[in-house]
Amino acid sequence: MLVVLLAQWGHALAQVRTDQTKTPLEEVVVTAKRQLTDEQVTQQLEKALEDDPYVYAEHVTVTTQSGVVTCEGIVGDAAELRRVLRICRRASGSKRVVSELQINDYPAEGG
Repeated sequence: MLVVLLAQWGHALAQVRTDQTKTPLEEVVVTAKRQLTDEQVTQQLEKALEDDPYVYAEHVTVTTQSGVVTCEGIVGDAAELRRVLRICRRASGSKRVVSELQINDYPAEGG
């Protein structure tokens, strides 16, 4: 009985293998990501910073050269600094981010 079951199982396994080899293979298309120019990366980052409600983008300048993004300017606190850098690191086309940002540590007026 065991021999019959093993023979049937082996036949079923062989049938599965032959069925798999008969199916045509699907064509695989590999596409590369489109490379952005430095100007496009800068424009993308400027828009992202302007759209972020927690970043005062008027005091931040972004430039890109050979995929290296440089952030310059003044931010209000450490949280805003981290947010600007996170946005710049996540941008497509950004290879590296250099921070030349300064935190405004002056006390608020009238207080």
